Amino acid sequence: MDEINFGELKVGAYLRKSSDSEDKQVQSIETQEREVQTMSERFRFHLKNGYIYAETKSAFSPGRERFGQLLDDIESGKINALAVVNANRLARNSMDGARIVDLMDRKKLLAIFTLSKISLNNANDKMMLGLEFLMSKKDSDDKSVFVKNGLKTKALKGLPSGVAFIGFLNDFTNEKGNRKWKIDSERYPLVQALLKRFLQGDISASRLHRYAIKELKMTTPMHKRIGGALISRSRMYEILKDPIYAGFFSQGGVRYPLDTSMPRMITEDEHHRILQLLGARHMPKTKKYLAAYTGFIRSADGGFIGQDPKLQLICDCGKKFAYLHREICPTCGVQISDMNSPKYLSYTYYYNVPRKKAGAKARHLNERKIDAYLADYARKNLTFSRNLAEWSKKHIHELGDKEIQEKRSVATRKVKIKKDFEAKKARYRDMLAEGLITSEEYRTDMERLQQSFSSENERMAAGQWLERANEIVDLTEEFSEIIESGTVEAKRKVLFRLGSNLIWDEKKLSIINRKSVQALIDGLNRARRKNTKFEPGNYEANKDETEVFASVRPILLPE
Repeated sequence: MDEINFGELKVGAYLRKSSDSEDKQVQSIETQEREVQTMSERFRFHLKNGYIYAETKSAFSPGRERFGQLLDDIESGKINALAVVNANRLARNSMDGARIVDLMDRKKLLAIFTLSKISLNNANDKMMLGLEFLMSKKDSDDKSVFVKNGLKTKALKGLPSGVAFIGFLNDFTNEKGNRKWKIDSERYPLVQALLKRFLQGDISASRLHRYAIKELKMTTPMHKRIGGALISRSRMYEILKDPIYAGFFSQGGVRYPLDTSMPRMITEDEHHRILQLLGARHMPKTKKYLAAYTGFIRSADGGFIGQDPKLQLICDCGKKFAYLHREICPTCGVQISDMNSPKYLSYTYYYNVPRKKAGAKARHLNERKIDAYLADYARKNLTFSRNLAEWSKKHIHELGDKEIQEKRSVATRKVKIKKDFEAKKARYRDMLAEGLITSEEYRTDMERLQQSFSSENERMAAGQWLERANEIVDLTEEFSEIIESGTVEAKRKVLFRLGSNLIWDEKKLSIINRKSVQALIDGLNRARRKNTKFEPGNYEANKDETEVFASVRPILLPE
């Protein structure tokens, strides 16, 4: 191309500093401006007055405001050359880099001055400039991968990234990237109190916010630039909605449990209850409602019993309505978030799904009635006193130790039986070879011998009962309490461990237990029949072995 007189170019300067988290080593805007002035003296060009484009913005993706203005001014001919400390200040993504090269192709941009060189509108310079843009993009991509991997590694440790949520503080004693949270002794009890207060179901988020700022005087934690102000209404909603207080968080669409060293203010069930109280717009769209007994209850003919949750609200005006898909009271028109003392109600009913689909009448069963039935069933059939439970486990282990000794004897016996079996097989083979027995006699004798060996092994096989027996005894101590006051997850877990299922025949409930649990119940009932004074829920086993206990002891241990 023709020689260029640098003094005649209309040169603009582009100065860019990334955000604090990106390219911390890059010079400040003021430093870049000073370097550009030095470049103008070195290369003998003049900066056009009013055409210095400065911004603090990442170039990882298109959309920089001042950079866009710069391109427009080049396109319109207001400037035709650029001064920048380094080419990566112009572009770190493919689109912006391509636009710069395109402007040079169309002779809109004649030269780019940097600290190390001048890129003119010729094939070699444009190729090198394109390579610089590509390297800048690769550097950006690499950083993105490194950051994402680092965030994932941290999340797998149960550590959320960024500023700690209110109630917690960032612990700066560890190295960056491995910093945990610690409890904010000032705000932690306040946040927990607010969550528990809202769970009572008789206060709106707006009223809770007023309580937090007027009564509790709750402020945000101090940081370098912000903090120390009373919490806003939007922050109150963030506190109520955030699952971090229930012990988990989401990152990149993936759920992670919070570090086990951090306490949980509420349970996960309580978190979902808060979301329900806030209304449908705050509920996770992919969250399926799972009741305590779904999958554990069937109809008399084996049909599926489904759940029907009822979530209702009583407005200040006295009107009761289903609130999940409403924002206002249908009677008085008041926003749910603005109600002073809303009362939230939650019920779950179960019904025979096949009957309802077939158009037949299907009665509904309240979950609270199932709770009451199971708690009463447990008290009558699965309740041990603590002392009797410990006695049971002690003697279960004694039986287990006895079985171990028996197994050793059995093992010795098995070795001898196997040797005898192999010796007999060898004799039969010799007899067949010597013509002392026919092939048919040999086959018959071998079948009889094999059957005898198999039967002997089956008689000596011991059941894996010890671990299961201890588990059942432990469950008897916690079953009633879990059913009466446990979470949905806890109820489902204890029913799964017991292996019990419920039957609803449209009139009454009944229960079918796993064989091992039913054996325990049958044994306790036989013990009661043996001595009517024996009551396992009250009986305190002791070394004296009273007449009552002595009379039922032979029944209890075998069961």
